[in-house]
Amino acid sequence: MSTLQELRQLHGMSVEDLARRIGVAPTVVSDWESGASSPNDRQLALLARVFGVPQNALADASTLIPPPDRADGAGLDQQANDGEPRPQTPGD
Repeated sequence: MSTLQELRQLHGMSVEDLARRIGVAPTVVSDWESGASSPNDRQLALLARVFGVPQNALADASTLIPPPDRADGAGLDQQANDGEPRPQTPGD
């Protein structure tokens, strides 16, 4: 899974949602996620803004803290507010 795909899913966005937010066709986002092409500098800046991360963080999504307060709870078990991993407990 690509970093871009991980971020998109962490933020609960479809390929179409992300494409619309940055002004490209969904096939362009799919190509970025598959590695068939890469975003240019302007597109990279837009992606960083959409996800609220520095541009260089797009190279490694594992260093990012998932978005807080997701209604569906996705990503909330991965790291605590202090950025440290926390163990998952049954029922989380």
